[in-house]
Amino acid sequence: MTDDSTVAGRAARFARGELRGAELEAFERELDTSDALRREVAAAAAGVRAPSAPASRSPAALELGRELGRGGNARVVVARQLDLGRDVAVKLALSGDAAATQRLLLEARLTGALEHPGIVPVHFLSRGECGELRVAYKRIEGKPWSELVRDGAGVRSRFGRELLDWNLTVLASVAQAVGFAHSRGVIHRDLKPANVMIGLHGEVYVVDWGQGGVLSRDPLGLLPWVGDRSAAGTRSYMAPEQLPESTTAPTPATDVHLLGAILFELLTGAPPYPTESQRTQPLVFPRQQSELVEVARRALDPEPARRYVDGRAFHAALDRANGHQTAERLCSRAAEALASAAVHQRASKTAEAARAVAEAELGLSAARALWPDSPAVEALAIDVVTLRVENALEAKSPQIAAQALAEHGAPLPHLEARVHDALTAAARLQGLSDQLDPATGLRRRAVGFMAVVTMLGGFLGARLGFPQLYSSRWALTINSIVFVGAVVGAAAVLGPALRASALNRQLIQTLGAITLGQVLSRGTAAVLELPRPAAVALELPVLLTTCLLAALAFHPSFFVSVGVCLVGLGAALLQPARVELIFAVTSWTMVASIGLIWAAASRRQKNEGRS
Repeated sequence: MTDDSTVAGRAARFARGELRGAELEAFERELDTSDALRREVAAAAAGVRAPSAPASRSPAALELGRELGRGGNARVVVARQLDLGRDVAVKLALSGDAAATQRLLLEARLTGALEHPGIVPVHFLSRGECGELRVAYKRIEGKPWSELVRDGAGVRSRFGRELLDWNLTVLASVAQAVGFAHSRGVIHRDLKPANVMIGLHGEVYVVDWGQGGVLSRDPLGLLPWVGDRSAAGTRSYMAPEQLPESTTAPTPATDVHLLGAILFELLTGAPPYPTESQRTQPLVFPRQQSELVEVARRALDPEPARRYVDGRAFHAALDRANGHQTAERLCSRAAEALASAAVHQRASKTAEAARAVAEAELGLSAARALWPDSPAVEALAIDVVTLRVENALEAKSPQIAAQALAEHGAPLPHLEARVHDALTAAARLQGLSDQLDPATGLRRRAVGFMAVVTMLGGFLGARLGFPQLYSSRWALTINSIVFVGAVVGAAAVLGPALRASALNRQLIQTLGAITLGQVLSRGTAAVLELPRPAAVALELPVLLTTCLLAALAFHPSFFVSVGVCLVGLGAALLQPARVELIFAVTSWTMVASIGLIWAAASRRQKNEGRS
């Protein structure tokens, strides 16, 4: 007895049909790659009878109906599978002889071995009342591709697609199914639109594998071998090696030629060889769809070695060319959207322009996904970023323009220069704005104001509370010099942050100018030996003049100080005996009012920024 675990034992079990499930799948994968294992299977099968047909089912299991179609060797009828209550398509041999039955059986086994969404599945085999073989397939409710391949109106109505675009999608599905068959060592040999069915929902099925076969002889004889079969196919599509006079064996490249012939028909409206005389003449390809034409030209090469190696390679080339064509179409539509956006902008229709730009960007994104290196995609990308940059610059938003350039990635010197200039100008304006913004350096200025007000209050308090300290004619001059030193010291302690704002620097300069004016006026009064009230009264015009110059040169808020000084000067003229008190109140009020005004302006700007 043979050990079932040995190679010979497993081959014998396979020949007897005893392998199941995962074990069977693993054995079949090993069988595809091992010549030794195939020889063992062939030897084991020598004593095993290959069944010519399966055990018969009850004739009542199928209720045959109307004929759906017929070919050279068989006809197809609709039938009711009674046990499951469903309709199936049943294929019957036209003649009842053994050869016709064997051909139908081989076709059924070949189709059943190709489990793929694009290949019609075989449900079961059975025998009729008279012993005729019945092959039950999934019933496809649809039409042959040949009835739709030139029906542009019907395709647009059913599928909402342009005819060529839809036909290319169908051809891609056919190529995928054929590529799968090639991976299993099977070729079709009769690919054409009539042998492709389109389901109600656009499903694509490659049918009629009766002319096909395996490229390597099946050791069990269950599958048809193309080496045993006569020339086959449809002459208007046939590859040169399919012609009766050819001695070249068919290969997957034969099916590639047939796929190329279908593509030729889609591009020109007719198969490549409608008459025999045209086989001796060069094929005339259209000038449009250059990439698709190159795919068809290579697939139709008379030399099989120069064609695509199999259906998968053809599908990859077709998919690439079709993607490029779609990308060009998307670019064209996006360019139209950009032109529309420009028109809307000139008409000040901002919302419409924004929608058109968004449509163009969406088309660009889709086209780039299909063909990243396309010159048309790159040109469109430049047009899109140019429009975005120009819109941002026109809206005084150079940062948004810079972001658009950064997202584009590729260098665009002419736009980069404009954006750089705009960013530089914006930074300069922002710097000036920050310099004049009361909120800039507010904390340091507040500390400085508190220091100045405190020092000013201290000096004024000393003058009013301790008049004996100011009995000397030079006392006021010395007081002002000390005050100047205190202001300079405060500025040094608070550091660069206080001097970062133009208003802060103006504050320091104004205080310095006022105090120096006081020093000069008080020094002049001391030299002239003027009485103290007169010396103090002389300071008010100096203070007024300094504040007026500061308001004109620095910031309008100093006009508040001008008003305070005018009031103080008027009060001094009316009440000369109280001039020192009036001066003290005027000086303190002038400084405090400026601080309050700047603080209010800062809060207002912060609130506007948050809103």
